[in-house]
Amino acid sequence: MNVSMHFFVSLILCAVLFPFVGWWCVLFFVGSFLVDVDHYLDYVFSFRDLSLKRAYLFYKNYSGHLTVRLNVFHTFEFWVFLLVLSFFYKPVMFFSLGILFHMLLDLHNITVKKNITRSPSIIHWLVKKK
Repeated sequence: MNVSMHFFVSLILCAVLFPFVGWWCVLFFVGSFLVDVDHYLDYVFSFRDLSLKRAYLFYKNYSGHLTVRLNVFHTFEFWVFLLVLSFFYKPVMFFSLGILFHMLLDLHNITVKKNITRSPSIIHWLVKKK
């Protein structure tokens, strides 16, 4: 799913949630939208280029033809880490719910395109990288 779609869908859901959870919905929004910063970090470390525009264009046109990418905030290990923290910190719970919502949107997109371009796990990525 593209960045603007994540932004607007997450913003709308945040507005719907606000009457029920108050300002906690802002953390939900941050989790559901800014989790994609790992795409930019992957681009920066892979290509040694800080250009946000080129990173955006790279991922917009990327079809998995080069290699499976590691987007660390989209991995199973990161989700488990957040799940554990969510039991102890309420802000992390709302942030994690936002990431879960983001991943559901991504799952829908992957199902439609039938193109998986990132590793679901850091361990999987390390094994495939060899």
